[in-house]
Amino acid sequence: MCSHHGPMLSNAALAWNGQQAFTLREVAGGNVGAFDQYLAMMRATDLAAFEAAFARYQATGFVNTIYADRDGNALYVDGSAVPDLPANALATLAMARGAMPALAEAWKRGVVIAVLCVLAWIGLAVVGLDPLLAGSAGWPLILRFAVLLAVIAPLAVALGMPMALGLGRFTGQTVALLPWAWAINGSGSVIASPLANLVMVEFGYKVLLGLAFALYMTVAASQPGGARIRNAFGFFRTAR
Repeated sequence: MCSHHGPMLSNAALAWNGQQAFTLREVAGGNVGAFDQYLAMMRATDLAAFEAAFARYQATGFVNTIYADRDGNALYVDGSAVPDLPANALATLAMARGAMPALAEAWKRGVVIAVLCVLAWIGLAVVGLDPLLAGSAGWPLILRFAVLLAVIAPLAVALGMPMALGLGRFTGQTVALLPWAWAINGSGSVIASPLANLVMVEFGYKVLLGLAFALYMTVAASQPGGARIRNAFGFFRTAR
């Protein structure tokens, strides 16, 4: 069944009633300017022309874009099309983003702490996310927003910290490697997004969360402060 917005959805977490039903809409479905934008980006001869291509078309979909030139200019853009979020959601995102630099400054060696926060969130999600979403589906909108805020905000802060902390380690001669750091991050983001969707569709989101848990555990164990984690789990055991 389809509506003018898109296909209709119905399951335990998205139950219909006399007041509401659920549908899925692609926010960038009507934006067909991707070819023109990429052509304009390829023809750009400087940073200003490259930025103008973004401002004119805004059609890159979900991907990140990285620009660098021989004059030393560098640009990183997450130009994804997103829904028109309400003011309270935008205010929450702004608060979380504003907290990241302060937290990053306080936790100079806090990559392990941030990753452990992500691991804790994954464990809680595996155990209780389905019951929470199913149980709150019929709640008033303000209560559902509060639930989403409580679920997402801590994860957003924790996920935003490792890259900020990592970039802060580039000093002196290593500053020249910053464009490579942005490029690796951007490439990983582009590959991980569709790959995560494929894994979730084929095997379920709990398998996806399990893989994420293993990867983040490896990151935590590889950090300078992760010796106890390595020894506790018996891999990458430090020499005595």
